Amino acid sequence: MAQLQAILSYQETDSKLYKLERDIEKAYELNRMKILPRYHEDFLTYEYIPQILIEAETVGIVAKGFFSHYTYEFDSNNLCVSIPFSKNGVMLLEDAATPKIIENIIFSEFGKKINVTIKHTR
Repeated sequence: MAQLQAILSYQETDSKLYKLERDIEKAYELNRMKILPRYHEDFLTYEYIPQILIEAETVGIVAKGFFSHYTYEFDSNNLCVSIPFSKNGVMLLEDAATPKIIENIIFSEFGKKINVTIKHTR
């Protein structure tokens, strides 16, 4: 897999980055291409959290489909994602280290350590 680190002075949506990755794969006949954006930590906002969860679905082993419906609370140090799955569904995400994966995505993109928790809602 080819990786490209990019420090961006603006925030790009992940969907545009994913399209660019596919275009580069096709143009250079690569099996896999990944752009690793790096943003200033001030770009880590409440509104950007859904982009992080989309990224978690692309890199997490178990995350796909769990973040179709969710709510979240976010402050400068903590992210709590509530999903409408049973405690067993949340345990599956925890066993697959999904909160840690999300923490790593945030650190990779923003250089900031955030505590991530996932809980179930009814």
